Amino acid sequence: MILPIASLFLAPGLWLIIIFVLAFQERHRLIPKKSDPVYSKVFLAFALSALVSGILSLKWQVFLLSFVVFGMYVLTIYLIHYCDSEKKVRDILFYGYCFGVAAAVVGICIEVFDISKDFSYLRFIFGICDLVANADTEGRLAATFYNANVAATFLGAFLLAGLYFLGECRGRHLAYFGMGQGILLVALLMTGSRGALLGLFIGFFLYFLGSRNKWMTIFAASLFALWLILMLSFPQIFSRGELLFSDFDIRRGIWLNSIQLFEMRPIFGWGFLGTCFTDANVYIYLKVFHAHNIALTALTFFGISGFLICCWLEIAKLSAAVSLFRQGNKIAPLLLGIGGVFWGQGIFDCTIVSPQGGILYFGVSALLIALAETHGTGDLKG
Repeated sequence: MILPIASLFLAPGLWLIIIFVLAFQERHRLIPKKSDPVYSKVFLAFALSALVSGILSLKWQVFLLSFVVFGMYVLTIYLIHYCDSEKKVRDILFYGYCFGVAAAVVGICIEVFDISKDFSYLRFIFGICDLVANADTEGRLAATFYNANVAATFLGAFLLAGLYFLGECRGRHLAYFGMGQGILLVALLMTGSRGALLGLFIGFFLYFLGSRNKWMTIFAASLFALWLILMLSFPQIFSRGELLFSDFDIRRGIWLNSIQLFEMRPIFGWGFLGTCFTDANVYIYLKVFHAHNIALTALTFFGISGFLICCWLEIAKLSAAVSLFRQGNKIAPLLLGIGGVFWGQGIFDCTIVSPQGGILYFGVSALLIALAETHGTGDLKG
């Protein structure tokens, strides 16, 4: 299991090979059995709906890209069956944290020593090239994640994981995790991602709420409110703050255009990343990879049919989380909090559509379902 995690963080260009290997290993489990969690069955329905959307798009690129969703499904099934104990869930989170810190170190070194991020096959394999290079991405840390916003999502998620490990360890391990947290925080700030900070605050809030830590929940909510007031009142004191209100206007234009795209194909949408391959005449604004909002992205990609299945997936995951909260499980709040990082950043972005972002998001969701299975949560069965 260490190799797939390492490839995700330190050699993301190999992720497709890893998915093929996992698909071969899990080929007899890819069709859910009656005893499998509802989540597995609903995710299969989502993968099939993405395939239908790809076929109806009449674009061969979109049809091929729809198999990315199926790759996420393969990973999810693998994790649900692999994690048959709480220790395995914790181990995966620990390895992910270690590789996340390593990726942060690589990213900091790239920026400090001004290492080239121009595209080459070798840089692509190790994720250190900017796939979307422009004036906004220049000088922002992207580490091994191809994009600063995707990097920020990962770094924020594992800052949250580090908080969990700090609470669980003792002695000299405290110093190790403390140093790791410092590295992750520096790298996160170097990404210049405001959406990731928003997501991190929401992640902290959900983590403490699920942990039933009343005062820390209030503190996280208050810190978020203070940050939001300062950001709106004095944006210039934050990284890229001078662009805040102009970026709001850009997002508004993208959202309005995305609503129009949804109205054109409301049932099955344009397919995964299908809006990138549409004719320019359907755009009244910028042509972008996604709608820069989780809900609008799901609606434009998969239509109302795929969007409702996505909602079903989230309900199944929340059901598992609530059941684990009632049992006093300590890992479940962390897993839900990491999901909260994506939800918060997903108000103005949608890093889930990147292969790495999707793998982390659905992978963490799978860990939550697997954890509920190991604790015998009955309402997850089909």
